[in-house]
Amino acid sequence: MKKIVFLLFSLSSLSVLAQDTISKELVASYTYTFSVDSLQLSGEGANVLKREFTKAQYVLLGETHDMAEIAQFTNVILPILKKQGFNFFMSEHGNNGLQRLLQLIESEAEIEKALQSIYQAELARTGHFPMPFLKGEEDAQFLKTSLENEMMLLGIDQEYFYSFPFLFDALLDLSDGSANIIAAQQKAMAFIISEYKKLDEQKDYPFCAKLESSREIEGFFNSLDTSDLRIQNIINDLKLSWTIYALNQTNPRQSFVEQGALMKRQFSKLHDQLSLERYEAPKILIKMGALHTMRGKTPLGIFDIGDLVSQQAKLEGSQDLNLLFMFRYYKDAEEELGYFDNAEGGSNWLRQRKAFMLQGQVEQWTLIDIRGLEKALKNNKVFVYPPLASIIAGHDYVIIPPAASDVKPLME
Repeated sequence: MKKIVFLLFSLSSLSVLAQDTISKELVASYTYTFSVDSLQLSGEGANVLKREFTKAQYVLLGETHDMAEIAQFTNVILPILKKQGFNFFMSEHGNNGLQRLLQLIESEAEIEKALQSIYQAELARTGHFPMPFLKGEEDAQFLKTSLENEMMLLGIDQEYFYSFPFLFDALLDLSDGSANIIAAQQKAMAFIISEYKKLDEQKDYPFCAKLESSREIEGFFNSLDTSDLRIQNIINDLKLSWTIYALNQTNPRQSFVEQGALMKRQFSKLHDQLSLERYEAPKILIKMGALHTMRGKTPLGIFDIGDLVSQQAKLEGSQDLNLLFMFRYYKDAEEELGYFDNAEGGSNWLRQRKAFMLQGQVEQWTLIDIRGLEKALKNNKVFVYPPLASIIAGHDYVIIPPAASDVKPLME
């Protein structure tokens, strides 16, 4: 694990490398800018990233969910990574739900319209989207690009909260379609829809605990041929997802522990399977929430997927490239340019992150070389606030997009 020298007192020195804490000037000396358009990355920071892509076996994008700029960045780097031999794209989705979605859109020429059609049907049924982090027009674009580049999309998370009816349909499609199975599925579906309505009315309703003990759902599962491993896998993954979600109401930290353990199992299982098929370690892009992708122990006290991938790379003698997205400026509906962080303000949260946040620009993308910065810190006695120490220990580069915005919803 990376080590940083901490000193809990100020040092009097004229050198910018000997401040009492990391200065914005020091960080600026390890900062590059670049641009992202619909076709390419350009600029000095882009050249740095492209060089890093050529060295990496695994690229991790630690994102803030549903941000348009991250989706646009993903869309542009997919063809670049494909040329470097990246054939796999792992995301924060349940794999059964993701494969169901891909199956439904695989014959469609217009991905955006296909997603709209699927989402319209699920909104009518449950009142909610069935897939997280694929709700925007920008998401539809990178999904289309990944398919055009023949990258295999794989989910390594639990099945999403509002995808359960979606997967009940998948189970029915995998069955022999007999009358008793259809009747059992309809009964189970009616139960789960009624439970969604109760949850909408009562936010702390023990929804997943109710699903776990449902006779209607168990009856549907019992009607299916579980010797079919596809059916058995969906049932097992649904039940595990319900357990994790139910834990979130009674023991949130344990829920995160179980979720992290699941993602690590899923990654290892798929990694080993792909390695056997290809006779070599696969090159994988991994796009997930930033709490999951960092190396070492996360702020939740968990060694998550990012740490496992780092260990896997060390085992192989390869490299993982860990990228973290931060935001300074944010566009909102109330003003032309909102300040997400008010980086000149005085809160402890901002003060501790200020040296990084102030690198952000309204119209330019910013890339901070964490590894280069770390070398400077090792050679100079500088106090590092814990949040920045955690970022430095857990990542290779920080990317700050220009003034950011939410994805544009596929459906209003």
